[in-house]
Amino acid sequence: MYEKLIKDEKGRITDTLYIDVNNFFEDRFIMRKEAVGKRGSELFPESMNEFLHFMNIALKEKRSVTFPYYYKKIDTFYDIVVKASDNGEYMHVFCVDSTELHHTQIQLRSTNRKLSMALDVANIVPWKWNLRTHTILCDVNKPIELSNNAGIMDDEQLSVPDSQYFSKIHKEDLEKVKQAYTDLIEGRIQKVKEEYRVINHADGHKHF
Repeated sequence: MYEKLIKDEKGRITDTLYIDVNNFFEDRFIMRKEAVGKRGSELFPESMNEFLHFMNIALKEKRSVTFPYYYKKIDTFYDIVVKASDNGEYMHVFCVDSTELHHTQIQLRSTNRKLSMALDVANIVPWKWNLRTHTILCDVNKPIELSNNAGIMDDEQLSVPDSQYFSKIHKEDLEKVKQAYTDLIEGRIQKVKEEYRVINHADGHKHF
């Protein structure tokens, strides 16, 4: 869309006047002959305040601004881009249908939430093993026994030497675990599935 800006005495945009629209606009919203010459507040009164907010930012900061918008009438999500003309008298408005992306993101968030719940129930700690630096990255939001002075902590992850990880495994189980990981690294197996005992120093005593 191409819209003329209507401003108050302080230079803030208070409304717009439609100057031109393209075929996409006609197909999704309103026919050109019914839109040109009309004010934005007439055509889209329910969303005008939201659009004015971002238009004023684009005008003041002299840059394009992108924001999400849900058009309830046709149940469609859009990414809206607004950019003022060089003379500050007009506004270019671009709409990109992002409905499919929106639904994909919802499904992804749902999947991640279910995975997180499953990990919590199973008491599984997600981690990544860096074979080059011989360190293991763990999620600090999970209760783990590896966190001590030998590790590096940030807001999200704890980095510990892999030797520290192996030191927590019962000595009678250690060799089979190391062999399983060696087979995985060298491609002889696709995943490791081993049961082993882990040393827990709760209450100042060793527990397995």
